[in-house]
Amino acid sequence: MASSSTTKITIPTSDRIGIWLWGLVVARYSFGRTLQSDGVRDW
Repeated sequence: MASSSTTKITIPTSDRIGIWLWGLVVARYSFGRTLQSDGVRDW
């Protein structure tokens, strides 16, 4: 039971990379939309 409680606190590296990738995709998408609204289409 101790191992299961520690896994909830510590995030595996694979999940951490996945979260980073999702964050980058969302940030790039939202930033690209703001640039599009400003007239910059090539992103």
